Amino acid sequence: MSQYAIFYDWAQPRHGIPTILMIVLGVIVAAAFAYCAWTDIRSTLIMNYVTYPLILGSLIAAPLLWEDWVSHLIIAGVFGILFLGLAYMKIGGNYMFGMGDTKLYTAAALILGLGFIPCMLISCLTSMLHASALRRMHGKLIMGPHIALGTIIMLAVGALAAA
Repeated sequence: MSQYAIFYDWAQPRHGIPTILMIVLGVIVAAAFAYCAWTDIRSTLIMNYVTYPLILGSLIAAPLLWEDWVSHLIIAGVFGILFLGLAYMKIGGNYMFGMGDTKLYTAAALILGLGFIPCMLISCLTSMLHASALRRMHGKLIMGPHIALGTIIMLAVGALAAA
């Protein structure tokens, strides 16, 4: 067992769950996150009609799909509360996160469990690089594409680890 297995063990479903079902769910989740990134780029909004079904579907699916579903709920609760607090913090007159970002991060945490930690690191790293470029252009940083990128990368890592 690899020392990094904790970050992709979330991709191991319960015994008896067909692999094709996990692939189909992964593609649906990746498409939903890509759509959220696209709407965030176009309108700086992440639509509730995408994030709420992701969160609700993950809450329903977690006990059915994963042995360690409790860790998914704990990770989502801890980070959901953290990002909710950040959504109400202002720095320089601007809010740190939007509520759509908070809901998208919470959905990612529910889906990825402990795999959310590297997902968050990926999204933070790419957003820092993006922010340093925007500082020169005086643009607004949007987090949706970075959250989606981190989540899709971790979904791919999980699929490769499960194969």
